[in-house]
Amino acid sequence: DIYLRTKNYKNALSSLEGIKNPNGNLKIAYQKIAFSRGIELFNDRKYAESIAHFEKSLTYPVEKTNELLCYYWKGEAWYRMNLMDNAIADFQQFLFLPGAFNLEVFNGVYYNLGYCYFDKKDYQNSLTWFRKFTRNTPPSDGVRKSDAWVRIADCFFVQKDFQNAIDYYDSAITIRTMDSDYSLFQKSLALGVIGHKNEKVQTLLALIGQYKGSAYSDDAKYELGLSYMDLGEPANAMPWFDSILLVHGNSSFDEEAHEAQAHAMA
Repeated sequence: DIYLRTKNYKNALSSLEGIKNPNGNLKIAYQKIAFSRGIELFNDRKYAESIAHFEKSLTYPVEKTNELLCYYWKGEAWYRMNLMDNAIADFQQFLFLPGAFNLEVFNGVYYNLGYCYFDKKDYQNSLTWFRKFTRNTPPSDGVRKSDAWVRIADCFFVQKDFQNAIDYYDSAITIRTMDSDYSLFQKSLALGVIGHKNEKVQTLLALIGQYKGSAYSDDAKYELGLSYMDLGEPANAMPWFDSILLVHGNSSFDEEAHEAQAHAMA
């Protein structure tokens, strides 16, 4: 009981490690204190040390919730160390252990696995896990659900399934989260690829009108100018190329905008 009441997990763990033949209560204390010390180290961004302490906690897997959460937090730590295969292994170990489904973090592991595979550029597996997440997400987790829709759309986009990409970007846009400008821009590109030129123009106009400070403003203006040129409307294209040069002085599109202006005036 003394061990379980302490908040000095480091010293308590050191004391417990000096006991050669711990009884059942001491094993429970060791499991919980090693876990709590692992969480402390994780919060201090000492991820490798936190993993070592979660492994120590697993030495005595008496209390099942603690055992499950060790695998969960190991996955989180591996992810932050950019060791995706290790993160995947521990997240999947968590999912398949009895009792995991009843924990609050269960559905979020689908989201985490989506990102693990996304960061590995394994877009098909990423798609699978993000879709699992969105099917079971409560309304209170709307921000992550919207983000998952964007990542699903990105996976479809990379795999050249542009209509599905558009549908999922639309789902994210409907919620109007912080990434809506990105979703609008990506949607416009997908529309262009499948030949929906006028819809692409309207989507770009919506982005520029609704998100004036967007990081995608110059990209959108350049694409808008090109779209009008493609539609045979150089007079409508010119103001957007002009705006890149006047409003976005250091844009990466400066040279392209100058060339496009010359082409539009030809």
